Amino acid sequence: MLRFFPFATLAAAAIFALTLPACSNKDSAPSAPSAPAVSAPAPVAPTASATASPSAAAPLQTSQAEASPQEKLNLYIDCYNQSSSSFGRSLNRYKSWVKDMNVGPTGNERIVYGLYPVSGAQNCKKAIVSANALAPKMPALEQAANTYAASLEPLEDTISEVYTYYDRGNYKDDGFAKGKSLHQSLAGQAKIFTEALQRFSEALDDANDQLQQAQLQRLEKEDGRGVAYYRLSTMIQAKTLVRAFGQDEVNVEKIGAQIDDFEKTVDEMAKAPGDKPMMWDSYTGNVEDFRKAAKALYRRLRDKTPYSTGEKSLLGTSGGWMVEGSPDKLRNTYNTMVDTSNRLR
Repeated sequence: MLRFFPFATLAAAAIFALTLPACSNKDSAPSAPSAPAVSAPAPVAPTASATASPSAAAPLQTSQAEASPQEKLNLYIDCYNQSSSSFGRSLNRYKSWVKDMNVGPTGNERIVYGLYPVSGAQNCKKAIVSANALAPKMPALEQAANTYAASLEPLEDTISEVYTYYDRGNYKDDGFAKGKSLHQSLAGQAKIFTEALQRFSEALDDANDQLQQAQLQRLEKEDGRGVAYYRLSTMIQAKTLVRAFGQDEVNVEKIGAQIDDFEKTVDEMAKAPGDKPMMWDSYTGNVEDFRKAAKALYRRLRDKTPYSTGEKSLLGTSGGWMVEGSPDKLRNTYNTMVDTSNRLR
């Protein structure tokens, strides 16, 4: 999801999903070769003067100090990262051995992992209260954040009870009776949490996009298309491509046009005037690696080229980045691009 200038690195949150409606691209597109989907970038804090073109989020007010939108958004993002990672990891642990979430534990499971204790709910709620009090007002984001915070406390209490039950091995004494009873509450609250998390994530995306786009326009107006402008522009376009490849229905023709625009920006960046920061050559090299990875994946989708048996065995593993024209390689090059951008001085 979101990236910021300078781009802060966020750990990707493991999201626990029960039954959520699939998000799909409404544009028609050829089917992609079977492979793991490209995940959208996770939310990352924006900078003092970032925004993106207007979207579903309410327009940002800019009457306050420029640092205010950044400070406000950073609080929401800190909440998102800390809590979603903890809760998602715990629920995914539970889901790994409870094979049917509609049924719950049967008592016949060969392996019982329980789940992990969680943290971050109270800090998250405090961060959201603080963020809501800051200018500018962001009604859509504030509402999504409040709904998300409301989903955490009951889920935290239930997870705590379920964790203690399985950690103490009490399921061995009652034939999973309490575990089966607790599952209904856990599954229902987890579904509410997951849906609230998705809406919160989307609202963060919208707000961050607005901030980034506004900063890009400001950079061009004040300093022209120099190094700072192209650094932000390439990151925005790369993020857009990762999102496009991650749709349930990939619009190959549209992605091809986006890649053409990205290549034009990359070529212009090579001629950008101004002093170059340390590691600029590394950054531009990473941008080129991402461009190649995006083009390779685009060609595979366009030509409907299947993955070989060997390539399939690597997809979705730590070695997936080695597969040319794969979502794994696109993710890897994108993350490297962000990491290098973070270190530019």
